[in-house]
Amino acid sequence: MPPQKTIDAYVKRRLELTQDGERVVGRVFEETWFKAPAAWVDTSCGGKQIFRMVTAAPVSGKISGADVTFRRERPAVVSCTCGARCIPEKRRRGYALELVEAGDALRDGDTIYVREGASLRGVAAGGEPRAAARVGDPGDLSGDWESQPYGRGGAEVVTQLSLTIDGKHVTGTLSEHVSQALPLESWRDRFCNGAERFEFVEVHDVDGTQSDSSLALRFKAGRILSCTCPSKCRTPKRRGMSLSVNPAGSALEGSGLTLRRP
Repeated sequence: MPPQKTIDAYVKRRLELTQDGERVVGRVFEETWFKAPAAWVDTSCGGKQIFRMVTAAPVSGKISGADVTFRRERPAVVSCTCGARCIPEKRRRGYALELVEAGDALRDGDTIYVREGASLRGVAAGGEPRAAARVGDPGDLSGDWESQPYGRGGAEVVTQLSLTIDGKHVTGTLSEHVSQALPLESWRDRFCNGAERFEFVEVHDVDGTQSDSSLALRFKAGRILSCTCPSKCRTPKRRGMSLSVNPAGSALEGSGLTLRRP
C-alpha cells in the first residue's frame, strides 16, 4: 500500500500471503516513521532525526469468493531507529478485505494492497486513479528509492537511493542504515558511550548513466553520517552497482537488492 499520513506520522503496510485452498497464511509488515521529538534525538535515537520502526506479525485466515478475512497476531519489532521508544502494538486484530482489480489488489476500506508485479494502472489509497509507470522515462526514476530491512553478515541493513536524472546522466546519493549487536560486551562503555547496539549510517555520492530501463552507478566519496561507536566506524569504499527496472515498473533490482519508492 502507498504510505498514509496519520496525524504527524506516516504508515506503510505490506502483506505477504500464501494460499492453500481456502486457507490463507502469511505476514504483515508495518513501517511507521515521523520526525523524532527533540528530547529523543540524543537520548533514544543515537542522533537520528527520524523515528522509523518496522514490525512484522503472522496472519492466518481464509478466502471465500472475493472476500479475504484473517487474524493478525501481535507484532514484533524488526528494526527501529530509536531503541526503547520502539513499542509495537500489543493487541491482536482482524482484517476483512475484498479482492478487486480482477484479483490483482486487496481493498481494506480506503486502503489498497496491489499485488507485486501486477500490470495495473492501479488505484491509490481512497480509490483515486493513478498513472501507470512509464518504464524507461528518465523522469520516472528520479527521486527516492528504499529497500526493506535485510540481513547481511549478522547486521540488519536498509539501503536508500536518492537520484537526480538529467538526460542520461545520473547523480545522487546512496545511504545504508546498519544495525547489529555489539561484537563484544566490552564495546558498550569502551567504544560506544553506553549504546546498546552498533549502528551507523554510511553515505556515498553517486554518479552514473541511464540506458533505457537500466542504471549503471559509480560510487564516489564515502562518509560516515552517524555512528554509535565512533572509533569503530571507517569511511567506506565502494565501486559501483547496476540496477534495472522490474517488468511492472515498481522497483529497481540488482546487486542483490530490491528498491521501491518509500
